[in-house]
Amino acid sequence: MKLVLMIGAALVFAGLLIWISLTARKLADNMSLLRNKIDEQKSALTNLAILTQESERAEEILVKLKLLLPNTDQLLFVSSELETFAKTSALDQSFSFGAESPASESQPKAIGVNIVLSGGIRNFVEYLRKIENVPYVLNLTEIEISGQGVKYQINAAGKIYIQ
Repeated sequence: MKLVLMIGAALVFAGLLIWISLTARKLADNMSLLRNKIDEQKSALTNLAILTQESERAEEILVKLKLLLPNTDQLLFVSSELETFAKTSALDQSFSFGAESPASESQPKAIGVNIVLSGGIRNFVEYLRKIENVPYVLNLTEIEISGQGVKYQINAAGKIYIQ
């Protein structure tokens, strides 16, 4: 009888161990799945935080780019600013806009500019130093200087990149 009870207890104990082992394995698998999900969520949250920061930086860069590329309404300000530079550099200026060129894959939209300046060479150099620091992109591609002595005429053509 004791033997039967011991065998019965051993079978119950073995069954209990098997059940605990299977349950523990299922729990371990579930815990592993939950860890993986938590890691994925942490990764997603980290990526979201990075994307949020990058988005803020991109907005700052976009603002700066928009400042570099004036819209067509702001071109009147550009022409008056160049006129002020000419006056403060003791130059007479004639300024006109040229043709508009569409944007391409490598360059933004642009509008041509023609600048005629009269005055001294040193004054012209002073004028160029001032336009080097403007907050927009002014690309002078042709500069022709004629005259002699202290009176020169400078013809410049180029473009201003716009939005």
